[in-house]
Amino acid sequence: MLIAQSNHNPGLFSDMPWSSADLWKATRQRAEQLGLYYHELDTWEDLDDLASLLRLCRRAPDSPTAQMAGRIFAPFPTHST
Repeated sequence: MLIAQSNHNPGLFSDMPWSSADLWKATRQRAEQLGLYYHELDTWEDLDDLASLLRLCRRAPDSPTAQMAGRIFAPFPTHST
């Protein structure tokens, strides 16, 4: 989950069920209670390791992340993007 705010609203994150499966549901409910606009993007996998980064690079080769990974891994042909 990634959340960005154009204006700081500390109430959005007060007393939330951190590290639980209910966090996103609670965050949406809190945003609605506070009258905040939110937009959910399509789900992508986490980038937790090299394998997931390489999958992202294959799936979206023109993305800024894939372009940077290509430059970083260029000296290491066994990990080419």
